[in-house]
Amino acid sequence: MEGAADISAAALPEVEEDWREGEDTFSALGDLFDAADRLFHTPTGTTAANDLREAGAIVRSSSPPFGFDAQLWRTAGELAAHVEAALTEGSNDEIKARAQRLRDALAAHI
Repeated sequence: MEGAADISAAALPEVEEDWREGEDTFSALGDLFDAADRLFHTPTGTTAANDLREAGAIVRSSSPPFGFDAQLWRTAGELAAHVEAALTEGSNDEIKARAQRLRDALAAHI
């Protein structure tokens, strides 16, 4: 039982000050998925478009959260940019198609 006493007496490591930063960044990915889903169903949704732009900017300007695939993180930012471009230059069908690609890429990871 000597080992058990050593484990229970061990101090927990100090929490890093920026621990929530990764959590907040990851929540932007969920917001991106949600906005893409809403745009897929309603490509003219202004609130969804604004939410997508905001979440996309966070994803593109942040490093991936700890343990999250860096390639998928970059892909999410790029696909969000494609949806954003369609919002200003594309048709409703193009917005829906690009939003669906983004949503499908993120579905298994949200």
